[in-house]
Amino acid sequence: LVAKSLAIKAFATEVRSCPTCRRLFRSASSLIAHRSMHGVTREHYGTRQTYRCSVEGCGKVFRSRRDFSQHNNTHNGSRPYKCLECGKEY
Repeated sequence: LVAKSLAIKAFATEVRSCPTCRRLFRSASSLIAHRSMHGVTREHYGTRQTYRCSVEGCGKVFRSRRDFSQHNNTHNGSRPYKCLECGKEY
């Protein structure tokens, strides 16, 4: 029972590192999310669809369609939101 408890504690404190920048993470899901910043998509892990920007020179990767759509506004100049107080669009 003590050996099993120690094994659980050792597993809970296991640290994973990003092979690109060596940043440390406590969970595999955090590491996977982080790796998308380096262009490594979740498709490599076979778990979830990703959205990659197709604008030449950009290539950013997003895990949600909403974030991907908002990012596309930076390329097409769309400003779909408007401040109710000052009227400024963003």
